[in-house]
Amino acid sequence: MEKTYTVAKMKCEGCASNIRKALSEVAGVNELVIDVATKTVKVQFDEATVNEQTLQSAFTTAGYPAV
Repeated sequence: MEKTYTVAKMKCEGCASNIRKALSEVAGVNELVIDVATKTVKVQFDEATVNEQTLQSAFTTAGYPAV
């Protein structure tokens, strides 16, 4: 499954790096495409392994809540 999130607090490559690290640690996340200019994160994940709540929690724990 693929989902795109908007991360309003993401302002730079450092922010993107923190988000990448947090989401990469979630089992079932297969690929991330982060675009700082549009403040979006596209996440490809295995929905049998990870759910929406887990992904949201990873964003929030990293300090970048996503919508």
